[in-house]
Amino acid sequence: MYEVGETFLSDITKYGRQFDTEIYINGEEQPITVYDINIFKHSFNASLFQSVMRVLEIDSNKKIQKNSVITGKIGIKFSEDDYDYISYKNYKVLEEPEFDEDTKAYTTFAYDQMREAMIEYDLVIQYPISVRNFLLKICERLGWDTSAIPTSFVNSSILIYEDVFSNIKYTFRDVLDEIAKITCSFPCFINEKFTLKYITETGKTIDNTFLDENNLTFEKEYYINSVVFARSEDSDTYYKQDVEDIAENGLHEYKISDLQLLSTDSRSQFMAEIYGYLRNLKFWIFDIQTKGVFIFDIADRFTIDLGDNRYYSVVLLNSDATAEQGLSENMYAEEPKNTETDYKYSTNDEKKDKLTKLQVDKVNQKILAVVQQIGDRSEKSTTITQDIEQLQVAVSEVTDMTRDGSGNNTLHITDTVEGNGYVLNLTLFGNTANMYYVTPEEDLIPSNNLVPNGRIYNNSL
Repeated sequence: MYEVGETFLSDITKYGRQFDTEIYINGEEQPITVYDINIFKHSFNASLFQSVMRVLEIDSNKKIQKNSVITGKIGIKFSEDDYDYISYKNYKVLEEPEFDEDTKAYTTFAYDQMREAMIEYDLVIQYPISVRNFLLKICERLGWDTSAIPTSFVNSSILIYEDVFSNIKYTFRDVLDEIAKITCSFPCFINEKFTLKYITETGKTIDNTFLDENNLTFEKEYYINSVVFARSEDSDTYYKQDVEDIAENGLHEYKISDLQLLSTDSRSQFMAEIYGYLRNLKFWIFDIQTKGVFIFDIADRFTIDLGDNRYYSVVLLNSDATAEQGLSENMYAEEPKNTETDYKYSTNDEKKDKLTKLQVDKVNQKILAVVQQIGDRSEKSTTITQDIEQLQVAVSEVTDMTRDGSGNNTLHITDTVEGNGYVLNLTLFGNTANMYYVTPEEDLIPSNNLVPNGRIYNNSL
Protein backbone atom coordinates (compact mmCIF):
# COMPACT_ATOMS: atom_id res chain seq x y z
CA MET A 1 0.00 0.00 0.00
CA TYR A 2 1.02 3.58 -0.52
CA GLU A 3 1.74 5.61 2.58
CA VAL A 4 -1.48 7.41 3.52
CA GLY A 5 -3.43 8.14 6.67
CA GLU A 6 -5.42 5.36 8.31
CA THR A 7 -8.71 7.07 7.40
CA PHE A 8 -7.86 7.68 3.71
CA LEU A 9 -10.53 5.32 2.34
CA SER A 10 -13.26 6.95 4.39
CA ASP A 11 -11.90 10.47 3.85
CA ILE A 12 -12.04 10.05 0.08
CA THR A 13 -15.85 10.23 0.16
CA LYS A 14 -16.29 13.12 2.61
CA TYR A 15 -15.90 16.08 0.26
CA GLY A 16 -17.23 14.66 -2.98
CA ARG A 17 -13.84 13.21 -3.94
CA GLN A 18 -12.20 16.60 -4.30
CA PHE A 19 -8.53 16.28 -5.19
CA ASP A 20 -5.34 18.22 -5.76
CA THR A 21 -2.37 17.39 -8.03
CA GLU A 22 1.18 18.72 -8.14
CA ILE A 23 4.32 18.03 -10.21
CA TYR A 24 7.76 18.94 -8.85
CA ILE A 25 10.54 19.09 -11.45
CA ASN A 26 14.17 18.31 -10.59
CA GLY A 27 13.58 19.12 -6.93
CA GLU A 28 12.36 22.66 -7.56
CA GLU A 29 10.14 24.13 -4.86
CA GLN A 30 7.75 25.72 -7.34
CA PRO A 31 5.50 22.94 -8.70
CA ILE A 32 3.17 22.70 -11.65
CA THR A 33 -0.19 22.85 -9.90
CA VAL A 34 -3.66 21.48 -10.51
CA TYR A 35 -4.51 24.65 -12.45
CA ASP A 36 -2.10 23.63 -15.24
CA ILE A 37 -2.53 19.86 -14.95
CA ASN A 38 -5.38 18.54 -17.10
CA ILE A 39 -4.85 14.81 -16.61
CA PHE A 40 -2.83 13.03 -13.93
CA LYS A 41 -2.57 9.25 -14.41
CA HIS A 42 -0.51 6.69 -12.53
CA SER A 43 -0.36 3.09 -13.76
CA PHE A 44 1.45 -0.25 -13.60
CA ASN A 45 0.88 -3.50 -15.44
CA ALA A 46 2.23 -6.94 -14.58
CA SER A 47 1.51 -10.60 -15.02
CA LEU A 48 1.99 -13.06 -12.18
CA PHE A 49 5.60 -12.82 -10.95
CA GLN A 50 7.19 -10.18 -13.14
CA SER A 51 9.30 -7.07 -12.61
CA VAL A 52 7.24 -3.89 -12.34
CA MET A 53 7.83 -0.43 -13.78
CA ARG A 54 5.34 2.28 -12.86
CA VAL A 55 4.39 5.11 -15.21
CA LEU A 56 3.15 8.68 -14.72
CA GLU A 57 1.23 10.24 -17.59
CA ILE A 58 0.76 14.00 -17.32
CA ASP A 59 -1.32 16.22 -19.60
CA SER A 60 -0.34 19.80 -18.72
CA ASN A 61 -0.35 23.30 -20.10
CA LYS A 62 3.34 23.64 -19.24
CA LYS A 63 6.11 21.68 -20.91
CA ILE A 64 8.21 19.28 -18.84
CA GLN A 65 11.61 18.86 -20.47
CA LYS A 66 13.03 15.52 -21.53
CA ASN A 67 15.35 13.92 -18.92
CA SER A 68 13.63 15.79 -16.10
CA VAL A 69 13.22 13.84 -12.86
CA ILE A 70 9.84 14.53 -11.34
CA THR A 71 7.77 13.84 -8.25
CA GLY A 72 4.04 13.61 -8.82
CA LYS A 73 1.52 14.06 -6.03
CA ILE A 74 -2.19 13.47 -5.80
CA GLY A 75 -4.08 14.63 -2.72
CA ILE A 76 -7.55 13.77 -1.46
CA LYS A 77 -9.39 16.43 0.53
CA PHE A 78 -10.30 15.24 4.02
CA SER A 79 -11.06 18.53 5.81
CA GLU A 80 -11.94 22.09 4.90
CA ASP A 81 -8.32 22.99 4.20
CA ASP A 82 -6.26 19.78 4.16
CA TYR A 83 -5.37 17.05 1.64
CA ASP A 84 -3.85 13.63 2.22
CA TYR A 85 -1.19 13.14 -0.50
CA ILE A 86 0.28 10.11 -2.22
CA SER A 87 3.73 10.79 -3.67
CA TYR A 88 5.30 9.13 -6.72
CA LYS A 89 8.99 9.98 -6.44
CA ASN A 90 11.94 9.83 -8.83
CA TYR A 91 10.13 9.34 -12.14
CA LYS A 92 12.18 10.26 -15.21
CA VAL A 93 10.96 11.73 -18.49
CA LEU A 94 12.57 9.64 -21.24
CA GLU A 95 10.99 11.14 -24.37
CA GLU A 96 10.15 14.61 -25.60
CA PRO A 97 6.60 15.52 -24.53
CA GLU A 98 3.98 15.47 -27.29
CA PHE A 99 2.33 18.81 -28.06
CA ASP A 100 -1.33 18.95 -29.12
CA GLU A 101 -2.08 21.96 -31.31
CA ASP A 102 -5.80 21.78 -30.57
CA THR A 103 -5.61 21.74 -26.79
CA LYS A 104 -2.27 23.58 -26.55
CA ALA A 105 -1.21 21.00 -23.97
CA TYR A 106 1.75 18.65 -23.56
CA THR A 107 1.53 14.91 -22.87
CA THR A 108 4.47 13.68 -20.80
CA PHE A 109 5.41 10.12 -19.77
CA ALA A 110 7.73 9.51 -16.82
CA TYR A 111 8.97 6.15 -15.46
CA ASP A 112 10.21 4.95 -12.10
CA GLN A 113 13.73 3.60 -11.44
CA MET A 114 13.08 0.22 -13.04
CA ARG A 115 13.90 2.08 -16.27
CA GLU A 116 17.57 1.87 -15.24
CA ALA A 117 17.51 -1.92 -15.66
CA MET A 118 16.69 -1.65 -19.35
CA ILE A 119 20.32 -1.80 -20.47
CA GLU A 120 22.21 -4.78 -21.82
CA TYR A 121 23.28 -7.33 -19.22
CA ASP A 122 27.06 -7.24 -18.72
CA LEU A 123 27.63 -8.64 -15.23
CA VAL A 124 30.91 -10.52 -14.67
CA ILE A 125 30.90 -12.54 -11.43
CA GLN A 126 32.23 -15.73 -9.91
CA TYR A 127 30.09 -18.88 -9.92
CA PRO A 128 28.50 -20.67 -8.15
CA ILE A 129 26.52 -17.91 -6.48
CA SER A 130 23.27 -17.94 -4.51
CA VAL A 131 20.14 -16.36 -5.98
CA ARG A 132 20.16 -13.63 -3.33
CA ASN A 133 23.82 -12.78 -3.85
CA PHE A 134 23.25 -12.75 -7.60
CA LEU A 135 20.45 -10.23 -7.07
CA LEU A 136 22.73 -8.13 -4.85
CA LYS A 137 25.39 -8.10 -7.59
CA ILE A 138 22.81 -6.86 -10.10
CA CYS A 139 21.76 -4.05 -7.77
CA GLU A 140 25.37 -3.07 -7.12
CA ARG A 141 26.01 -2.92 -10.85
CA LEU A 142 22.96 -0.66 -11.35
CA GLY A 143 23.76 1.50 -8.32
CA TRP A 144 20.60 0.56 -6.42
CA ASP A 145 20.13 0.58 -2.66
CA THR A 146 19.97 -3.07 -1.47
CA SER A 147 18.82 -2.44 2.10
CA ALA A 148 15.19 -3.34 1.32
CA ILE A 149 15.95 -6.73 -0.27
CA PRO A 150 14.66 -9.49 2.05
CA THR A 151 17.29 -11.59 3.79
CA SER A 152 15.39 -14.75 2.93
CA PHE A 153 12.86 -15.47 0.22
CA VAL A 154 11.76 -18.27 -2.11
CA ASN A 155 14.90 -20.01 -3.46
CA SER A 156 17.14 -17.27 -2.04
CA SER A 157 19.89 -19.71 -1.04
CA ILE A 158 19.77 -21.95 -4.12
CA LEU A 159 22.99 -21.82 -6.13
CA ILE A 160 23.37 -20.70 -9.74
CA TYR A 161 26.30 -22.65 -11.16
CA GLU A 162 27.04 -20.93 -14.46
CA ASP A 163 26.57 -17.80 -16.54
CA VAL A 164 23.46 -18.21 -18.68
CA PHE A 165 22.81 -14.58 -19.63
CA SER A 166 25.93 -13.13 -21.25
CA ASN A 167 26.10 -12.54 -25.00
CA ILE A 168 22.42 -13.22 -25.69
CA LYS A 169 21.26 -9.58 -25.75
CA TYR A 170 19.35 -9.80 -22.48
CA THR A 171 18.80 -6.64 -20.49
CA PHE A 172 19.08 -6.51 -16.71
CA ARG A 173 15.30 -6.25 -16.62
CA ASP A 174 15.03 -9.51 -18.59
CA VAL A 175 17.17 -11.11 -15.89
CA LEU A 176 14.99 -9.60 -13.14
CA ASP A 177 11.94 -11.09 -14.86
CA GLU A 178 13.57 -14.53 -14.63
CA ILE A 179 14.42 -13.97 -10.96
CA ALA A 180 10.78 -13.00 -10.41
CA LYS A 181 9.66 -16.39 -11.74
CA ILE A 182 12.01 -18.53 -9.67
CA THR A 183 11.37 -16.52 -6.49
CA CYS A 184 7.58 -16.05 -6.94
CA SER A 185 7.98 -12.30 -6.42
CA PHE A 186 7.59 -8.90 -8.06
CA PRO A 187 10.94 -7.03 -8.33
CA CYS A 188 10.08 -3.34 -8.02
CA PHE A 189 10.80 -0.05 -6.25
CA ILE A 190 8.97 0.94 -3.08
CA ASN A 191 9.82 4.27 -1.44
CA GLU A 192 12.74 4.62 -3.88
CA LYS A 193 14.32 1.36 -2.71
CA PHE A 194 14.53 -1.79 -4.76
CA THR A 195 12.92 -4.89 -3.25
CA LEU A 196 11.21 -8.16 -4.03
CA LYS A 197 7.54 -7.52 -3.32
CA TYR A 198 5.49 -10.54 -2.29
CA ILE A 199 1.72 -10.82 -2.29
CA THR A 200 0.78 -8.89 0.83
CA GLU A 201 -2.47 -8.91 2.78
CA THR A 202 -3.55 -5.30 3.45
CA GLY A 203 -6.60 -6.12 5.55
CA LYS A 204 -8.55 -3.49 3.59
CA THR A 205 -12.03 -3.87 2.09
CA ILE A 206 -13.75 -1.76 -0.56
CA ASP A 207 -17.52 -1.87 -1.15
CA ASN A 208 -20.16 -0.41 -3.44
CA THR A 209 -19.16 3.07 -2.29
CA PHE A 210 -16.15 2.76 -4.60
CA LEU A 211 -17.49 0.52 -7.36
CA ASP A 212 -19.08 1.06 -10.75
CA GLU A 213 -21.72 -1.68 -10.64
CA ASN A 214 -21.86 -1.84 -14.45
CA ASN A 215 -18.18 -2.74 -14.71
CA LEU A 216 -17.51 -5.61 -12.35
CA THR A 217 -16.13 -8.98 -13.46
CA PHE A 218 -15.14 -11.86 -11.18
CA GLU A 219 -14.09 -14.69 -13.44
CA LYS A 220 -13.01 -17.47 -11.10
CA GLU A 221 -10.90 -18.26 -8.07
CA TYR A 222 -7.39 -19.07 -9.23
CA TYR A 223 -5.19 -21.65 -7.60
CA ILE A 224 -2.46 -24.11 -8.58
CA ASN A 225 -2.07 -27.85 -8.08
CA SER A 226 0.61 -28.58 -10.70
CA VAL A 227 3.85 -26.70 -11.41
CA VAL A 228 5.75 -27.36 -14.65
CA PHE A 229 9.21 -26.30 -15.79
CA ALA A 230 9.38 -26.38 -19.60
CA ARG A 231 12.16 -25.65 -22.05
CA SER A 232 12.84 -26.00 -25.77
CA GLU A 233 9.22 -25.34 -26.73
CA ASP A 234 7.92 -27.90 -24.24
CA SER A 235 10.07 -30.72 -25.63
CA ASP A 236 11.59 -31.18 -22.16
CA THR A 237 9.37 -30.73 -19.11
CA TYR A 238 9.72 -31.39 -15.40
CA TYR A 239 6.85 -31.16 -12.93
CA LYS A 240 5.51 -31.56 -9.41
CA GLN A 241 1.81 -31.87 -8.65
CA ASP A 242 -0.90 -32.77 -6.14
CA VAL A 243 -2.32 -35.94 -7.68
CA GLU A 244 -5.21 -36.25 -5.22
CA ASP A 245 -6.37 -32.67 -5.71
CA ILE A 246 -6.17 -33.04 -9.49
CA ALA A 247 -8.32 -36.16 -9.32
CA GLU A 248 -10.91 -34.31 -7.23
CA ASN A 249 -10.87 -30.80 -8.73
CA GLY A 250 -9.19 -31.10 -12.11
CA LEU A 251 -5.84 -29.81 -13.33
CA HIS A 252 -4.81 -26.26 -12.39
CA GLU A 253 -1.41 -25.87 -13.97
CA TYR A 254 1.20 -23.13 -13.72
CA LYS A 255 3.96 -23.44 -16.30
CA ILE A 256 7.32 -21.64 -16.35
CA SER A 257 8.71 -21.86 -19.88
CA ASP A 258 12.11 -21.29 -21.46
CA LEU A 259 13.90 -19.58 -18.59
CA GLN A 260 17.66 -19.39 -18.90
CA LEU A 261 17.93 -20.05 -15.17
CA LEU A 262 16.02 -23.30 -15.69
CA SER A 263 17.94 -24.37 -18.79
CA THR A 264 20.66 -26.27 -16.94
CA ASP A 265 20.82 -29.70 -15.35
CA SER A 266 20.35 -28.13 -11.91
CA ARG A 267 16.84 -26.81 -12.61
CA SER A 268 15.12 -29.37 -10.36
CA GLN A 269 16.63 -27.72 -7.26
CA PHE A 270 14.27 -24.74 -7.71
CA MET A 271 11.08 -26.79 -7.73
CA ALA A 272 10.46 -27.57 -4.05
CA GLU A 273 10.21 -23.98 -2.78
CA ILE A 274 8.30 -22.72 -5.83
CA TYR A 275 5.78 -25.54 -5.54
CA GLY A 276 5.46 -25.04 -1.78
CA TYR A 277 4.67 -21.34 -2.27
CA LEU A 278 2.32 -21.72 -5.23
CA ARG A 279 0.38 -24.62 -3.75
CA ASN A 280 -0.90 -22.28 -1.02
CA LEU A 281 -1.71 -19.39 -3.36
CA LYS A 282 -5.34 -18.54 -4.08
CA PHE A 283 -7.08 -15.36 -5.36
CA TRP A 284 -9.89 -14.24 -7.65
CA ILE A 285 -9.34 -13.24 -11.27
CA PHE A 286 -11.13 -9.89 -11.51
CA ASP A 287 -11.61 -6.68 -13.46
CA ILE A 288 -13.35 -3.69 -11.83
CA GLN A 289 -13.89 -0.04 -12.57
CA THR A 290 -13.91 2.15 -9.45
CA LYS A 291 -14.56 5.76 -8.49
CA GLY A 292 -10.94 6.01 -7.35
CA VAL A 293 -9.15 4.07 -4.64
CA PHE A 294 -5.46 4.95 -5.22
CA ILE A 295 -3.93 3.37 -2.11
CA PHE A 296 -3.23 -0.15 -3.42
CA ASP A 297 0.13 -1.06 -4.95
CA ILE A 298 1.38 -4.03 -6.93
CA ALA A 299 0.72 -7.45 -5.30
CA ASP A 300 -1.51 -5.98 -2.58
CA ARG A 301 -4.29 -8.32 -1.50
CA PHE A 302 -7.60 -6.78 -0.46
CA THR A 303 -11.26 -7.75 -0.29
CA ILE A 304 -14.16 -6.59 -2.45
CA ASP A 305 -17.53 -6.65 -0.67
CA LEU A 306 -20.53 -6.73 -3.02
CA GLY A 307 -23.06 -7.25 -0.23
CA ASP A 308 -25.26 -10.28 0.43
CA ASN A 309 -22.19 -12.11 1.81
CA ARG A 310 -20.38 -11.89 -1.52
CA TYR A 311 -16.72 -11.36 -0.70
CA TYR A 312 -13.84 -11.66 -3.13
CA SER A 313 -10.20 -11.79 -2.07
CA VAL A 314 -8.16 -10.31 -4.92
CA VAL A 315 -4.53 -9.47 -5.70
CA LEU A 316 -3.81 -6.27 -7.62
CA LEU A 317 -1.58 -6.78 -10.68
CA ASN A 318 -2.75 -3.92 -12.91
CA SER A 319 -3.93 -0.41 -12.14
CA ASP A 320 -4.77 2.75 -14.08
CA ALA A 321 -5.57 5.49 -11.55
CA THR A 322 -6.68 8.79 -13.11
CA ALA A 323 -7.47 12.26 -11.82
CA GLU A 324 -9.08 14.33 -14.54
CA GLN A 325 -12.41 16.02 -14.03
CA GLY A 326 -13.02 13.41 -11.36
CA LEU A 327 -11.34 10.33 -9.93
CA SER A 328 -11.37 6.84 -11.43
CA GLU A 329 -9.32 3.68 -11.29
CA ASN A 330 -9.44 0.47 -13.27
CA MET A 331 -7.99 -2.48 -11.31
CA TYR A 332 -7.59 -6.06 -12.46
CA ALA A 333 -5.64 -9.30 -12.39
CA GLU A 334 -5.51 -11.54 -15.43
CA GLU A 335 -5.17 -15.30 -15.27
CA PRO A 336 -1.77 -16.61 -16.37
CA LYS A 337 -1.83 -18.23 -19.78
CA ASN A 338 -3.79 -21.47 -19.62
CA THR A 339 -1.58 -24.49 -20.31
CA GLU A 340 -1.87 -28.25 -20.15
CA THR A 341 1.25 -30.35 -20.32
CA ASP A 342 1.32 -33.83 -21.83
CA TYR A 343 2.58 -35.54 -18.68
CA LYS A 344 3.28 -38.81 -20.52
CA TYR A 345 6.38 -37.15 -21.91
CA SER A 346 7.35 -35.28 -18.76
CA THR A 347 9.51 -36.07 -15.76
CA ASN A 348 8.56 -35.82 -12.11
CA ASP A 349 10.31 -36.53 -8.84
CA GLU A 350 9.44 -40.23 -9.05
CA LYS A 351 10.87 -40.86 -12.53
CA LYS A 352 14.62 -40.53 -12.35
CA ASP A 353 15.68 -43.74 -14.13
CA LYS A 354 15.09 -42.27 -17.59
CA LEU A 355 16.27 -38.95 -18.96
CA THR A 356 15.34 -37.21 -22.20
CA LYS A 357 16.32 -33.59 -22.49
CA LEU A 358 17.09 -30.89 -24.99
CA GLN A 359 19.21 -28.14 -23.45
CA VAL A 360 19.73 -24.86 -25.31
CA ASP A 361 22.78 -22.86 -24.22
CA LYS A 362 22.31 -19.44 -25.83
CA VAL A 363 25.41 -18.02 -24.21
CA ASN A 364 27.78 -20.50 -25.87
CA GLN A 365 25.55 -21.18 -28.91
CA LYS A 366 25.31 -24.86 -28.15
CA ILE A 367 22.48 -27.40 -28.18
CA LEU A 368 22.79 -30.56 -26.12
CA ALA A 369 20.39 -33.49 -26.59
CA VAL A 370 20.57 -36.45 -24.23
CA VAL A 371 18.57 -39.68 -24.19
CA GLN A 372 19.49 -41.92 -21.28
CA GLN A 373 18.17 -45.14 -19.77
CA ILE A 374 19.51 -46.57 -16.54
CA GLY A 375 18.75 -50.20 -15.82
CA ASP A 376 19.58 -52.46 -12.91
CA ARG A 377 23.08 -53.22 -14.16
CA SER A 378 23.42 -51.13 -17.29
CA GLU A 379 23.34 -47.57 -18.57
CA LYS A 380 22.67 -46.61 -22.19
CA SER A 381 22.88 -43.07 -23.50
CA THR A 382 22.98 -41.08 -26.71
CA THR A 383 24.37 -37.57 -26.62
CA ILE A 384 24.21 -35.08 -29.50
CA THR A 385 26.13 -31.83 -29.18
CA GLN A 386 25.73 -29.11 -31.78
CA ASP A 387 27.56 -25.80 -31.91
CA ILE A 388 28.42 -23.37 -34.65
CA GLU A 389 31.41 -25.45 -35.78
CA GLN A 390 30.34 -29.07 -35.58
CA LEU A 391 27.82 -31.74 -34.73
CA GLN A 392 28.97 -34.54 -32.45
CA VAL A 393 27.16 -37.78 -31.67
CA ALA A 394 28.19 -40.14 -28.89
CA VAL A 395 26.52 -43.45 -28.08
CA SER A 396 27.59 -45.32 -24.98
CA GLU A 397 26.59 -48.46 -23.14
CA VAL A 398 27.97 -49.35 -19.74
CA THR A 399 27.34 -52.75 -18.16
CA ASP A 400 28.05 -53.49 -14.54
CA MET A 401 28.90 -57.21 -14.37
CA THR A 402 29.31 -57.27 -10.61
CA ARG A 403 27.88 -60.42 -9.08
CA ASP A 404 28.02 -61.93 -5.63
CA GLY A 405 28.74 -65.65 -5.32
CA SER A 406 30.55 -68.34 -3.40
CA GLY A 407 32.10 -71.74 -4.12
CA ASN A 408 33.71 -72.79 -7.38
CA ASN A 409 32.31 -70.71 -10.27
CA THR A 410 33.01 -70.30 -13.97
CA LEU A 411 32.90 -66.90 -15.72
CA HIS A 412 31.54 -66.98 -19.27
CA ILE A 413 32.16 -63.90 -21.45
CA THR A 414 30.02 -63.53 -24.57
CA ASP A 415 29.44 -60.83 -27.21
CA THR A 416 33.10 -59.89 -27.43
CA VAL A 417 34.64 -58.11 -30.43
CA GLU A 418 33.62 -59.74 -33.71
CA GLY A 419 36.37 -61.52 -35.63
CA ASN A 420 38.90 -63.18 -33.37
CA GLY A 421 36.56 -63.12 -30.40
CA TYR A 422 39.16 -62.03 -27.89
CA VAL A 423 38.83 -59.87 -24.79
CA LEU A 424 40.32 -56.42 -25.19
CA ASN A 425 40.79 -55.83 -21.49
CA LEU A 426 39.72 -57.68 -18.38
CA THR A 427 40.49 -56.58 -14.86
CA LEU A 428 39.69 -58.72 -11.82
CA PHE A 429 39.50 -57.27 -8.34
CA GLY A 430 39.61 -59.55 -5.34
CA ASN A 431 37.36 -59.25 -2.31
CA THR A 432 40.08 -58.17 0.08
CA ALA A 433 37.71 -58.22 3.02
CA ASN A 434 37.66 -62.03 2.95
CA MET A 435 41.29 -62.70 2.07
CA TYR A 436 43.60 -64.53 4.44
CA TYR A 437 47.20 -63.44 4.64
CA VAL A 438 50.30 -65.39 5.82
CA THR A 439 53.25 -63.56 7.25
CA PRO A 440 56.21 -66.06 7.25
CA GLU A 441 59.16 -65.97 9.54
CA GLU A 442 62.28 -64.44 8.06
CA ASP A 443 64.08 -67.81 7.84
CA LEU A 444 61.08 -69.75 6.46
CA ILE A 445 61.64 -71.23 3.01
CA PRO A 446 58.22 -72.41 1.72
CA SER A 447 57.81 -75.42 -0.51
CA ASN A 448 56.29 -75.11 -4.01
CA ASN A 449 52.87 -76.40 -2.89
CA LEU A 450 52.52 -74.20 0.21
CA VAL A 451 49.30 -72.11 0.09
CA PRO A 452 47.52 -70.02 2.79
CA ASN A 453 44.62 -71.75 4.50
CA GLY A 454 43.98 -74.06 1.61
CA ARG A 455 43.18 -71.29 -0.91
CA ILE A 456 44.94 -70.96 -4.28
CA TYR A 457 45.28 -67.50 -5.88
CA ASN A 458 46.24 -67.35 -9.56
CA ASN A 459 46.50 -63.88 -11.09
CA SER A 460 47.15 -65.10 -14.60
CA LEU A 461 44.60 -65.84 -17.37
